Amino acid sequence: MGLFSKIFARKNQSPTHDPASRAPRVTLAPLHHLYFDLCSPISCSKLTIANISTTGIGFFKGKVENWPTSNGTLLSGTLHFQEQAADIQLKIVHINSEVVGCCFTSLPANFENTLSRYFQIELSAMQLDKIAKQYLKEESDGESHWFRGPNNCELFMVVAENSVLRFTISFFGNLLEYRAKKTVRYSRMNQEEENRAKMKGSELISHETTVPREIGESSIKFIMNIKELAAKHRDFICNIITQAIHTESEKIDH
Repeated sequence: MGLFSKIFARKNQSPTHDPASRAPRVTLAPLHHLYFDLCSPISCSKLTIANISTTGIGFFKGKVENWPTSNGTLLSGTLHFQEQAADIQLKIVHINSEVVGCCFTSLPANFENTLSRYFQIELSAMQLDKIAKQYLKEESDGESHWFRGPNNCELFMVVAENSVLRFTISFFGNLLEYRAKKTVRYSRMNQEEENRAKMKGSELISHETTVPREIGESSIKFIMNIKELAAKHRDFICNIITQAIHTESEKIDH
């Protein structure tokens, strides 16, 4: 039975988005391997990035000395991500005890498109809306929560006594399912258009025996950026997926 048919009472309910004054900021995890070399007005290599979007970036102040303290100060440097590097210019727009927030003032050609592709999973997660309870089917074992967005990206989970009993994550043809005290099950949609036309029902989904590391890490990035997901539930789901990745790595090592 599909995720949609299990949990909706009115599937045509349309989530609404709050207007934002800036592009959504991606919350970064160590998995991204992304950093910034500041060249001016001070020199500092491999600054730790707190968040990033197509319109700006936030840096953790950390132990960096002599940070400019005035809004409007111009910065320049190089952003490194994947195997790419981009020279950019920024302007400080806010400063607090932990983060220096900046907006981009000068970007290389096609930089926004490149960044959007790199953070496709995170940006998709940010578009998920929490569906109101009155639109959800009641579950016998707990309270259901459904986060739904474009591109068939969604998270469904059942919570009882503040604990996540089970969850299903779907993003870009990948499906991860967890039931209490059981292992994470990974499935993927068949992407071959020629074969899809001939397939029916469960044939459209290929079930795997393990969670590939890349898929596991991508799902963690996805969960980290669902705005309305409670921190305790986010941490639990990320820990379960991390355990699944490590368990598989141990099998390979042995």
